Amino acid sequence: MEFHLLPTDSIGVHSYTIVYGKDEDRQERKYTLKEIDKNIGYYILDENNGILLDCKIIENNMCFLFEVMDSFLTTFVTFNDDLLIFEIVVTNTKSKKTSGGTDEGTPEIFSYPISIVQKAVLIKQ
Repeated sequence: MEFHLLPTDSIGVHSYTIVYGKDEDRQERKYTLKEIDKNIGYYILDENNGILLDCKIIENNMCFLFEVMDSFLTTFVTFNDDLLIFEIVVTNTKSKKTSGGTDEGTPEIFSYPISIVQKAVLIKQ
């Protein structure tokens, strides 16, 4: 796996590329990260196919939360000096559990069991 986040010629716009596999199995996902409001860390990841994902950047962390095909995906990208940690947490939206809400002082809560956790540590080269 590779991850590339590079500036472009446009202010507030970065090239965001994820590469999976090697050689004949190599798949590049070329996206565009667009700054919406840097002061509050609000960005949009444009997958360049009509899909737009909200992104929050806090210090050295990028966070995404989105739903696709009956699943919630939460992605965390943490930047360190010489490495990057890429994490994805997945839960099925159909597995929703409800609790609480039994009286006025207790709100109804929805919980989603986590079904997949993926983590990759990428070393800067």
